[in-house]
Amino acid sequence: PSETRRRAQIRIEQVRSVYLHSPTTTAGSLVAGAALVAVMWNHVAHAALMAWMAALLMHQGLRVYHYRSYIRAREEQQQSDGWGKLYFLAAVTAGLIWGTAGVLMYVPDSLAHQAMLVLVLFGIATVSVASLSAFAPAFYALALLTLVPIIVRMLFDPGPARVYLAIPGVIVFVVWLWITNIAV
Repeated sequence: PSETRRRAQIRIEQVRSVYLHSPTTTAGSLVAGAALVAVMWNHVAHAALMAWMAALLMHQGLRVYHYRSYIRAREEQQQSDGWGKLYFLAAVTAGLIWGTAGVLMYVPDSLAHQAMLVLVLFGIATVSVASLSAFAPAFYALALLTLVPIIVRMLFDPGPARVYLAIPGVIVFVVWLWITNIAV
C-alpha cells in the first residue's frame, strides 16, 4: 500500500508540473503558430491557414481555461486522476494540430519553407521535452503526433535535400525518446 501511495503522489506531482508550465507553453505555441502562418501566408491557401490557426487558438483558449481551473481547485481536488487525463487529451490535441501543420503547410517546391516548417515543429517538440517530460504520456503523445507526419512526408518526398532534413529529425527524435525514457 505505501508503494501505491508513493506512486500516486509522484503522478500528482508530475501532473502539477505540467500544469504549472502551461502559461509558458501556451504563449510559445501561439507565437510559433503565428510565425508559421505568417511565413506560409503567400504559399499555402489562406483558408487552410486561417482554419489551422483558429484550431490552435481554440485549443490554447481551452488550455488556459483548464490551467485556471486547476490553479483554482483545492489541493485535494488537484489530486484527482482526471487532471492527468485532461492534460493527456490536451497534449494529444496539440500534437494533432501541430502534426497537421506538417502536412497542410508543406510547400513542395520550396526547400526554405520546408526547413522553416521542420524547425518550428522540432522546436515545439524540443520545448515539450522540458515542459512535458515530467508527465511522459503527454510528452510522448505530443512529440509523436507533431513529428511523425513531417518526418514521413520528408522521407518520401523526392530529392535528397528532404531526406537530409528528415534524417537528423529521426535521430533527434530517437534520442529524445531514449533520454525521456531514462528520466521517467
